[in-house]
Amino acid sequence: MNTRARILLLLLALSLMASFAHAETDPPLKSGSQGEAVIQLQDRLRQLGYLHGLADGVYGKQTLRAVEAFQKASGLKTDGIASAELQTTLFREDTPAATVYIAPHGRRYHAREKCLGLRLATGVTALSFTEAKEIRTPCILCYGRQALRLAEEEKEAALEALPTATPSPDSLF
Repeated sequence: MNTRARILLLLLALSLMASFAHAETDPPLKSGSQGEAVIQLQDRLRQLGYLHGLADGVYGKQTLRAVEAFQKASGLKTDGIASAELQTTLFREDTPAATVYIAPHGRRYHAREKCLGLRLATGVTALSFTEAKEIRTPCILCYGRQALRLAEEEKEAALEALPTATPSPDSLF
C-alpha cells in the first residue's frame, strides 16, 4: 500500500472515531429539551416524514410522537428519548423514510392506513414518504393544516427554482 493510501485510511479511521466519540458525549434529547440539537433532530425527522410541523427547537409533544414513531419503525426501544444510538441511526444516509399510505387514484398521502380519507378506498398501497411527497400532498386529517401549508410552500419554492427562460424552437431539435 502506498503512502497516500495509508494517509487516507488513517484520516478515515480518525474521522470515524471522532464521530463516534461525539455521538457518545452528546446528551440524549427528550421532552423539554431546547436548542440547535433539537432543531437538527426535528429537521431530520421532517425530511424522513415522521415530523409534520416546523422545526422550532423545542422538544414538545409533536417531536416526542415523531421520535416514538421512528423508534417503532426502526425496531428501537420506544421511549420517546433521542439517545445517542437513535441519533446515529437517524442521521445515517441509508435511514429509510416513514411509510405512508395512498389510494390508487387519490391525490393525498396518509400517515395512517386507517385514516378516514382512505376508508372507502380499495387497493391502498404503502409507499415511502420521500416518494409520496414528490407526487402527492399530505392528508389534512392525518397531518393537519400546518403540514399542508408547508408542503405547498415547498412545492412553490421548487417551481420558482426552475429555469424561467423558454427554449427557442431551434434548441428543441
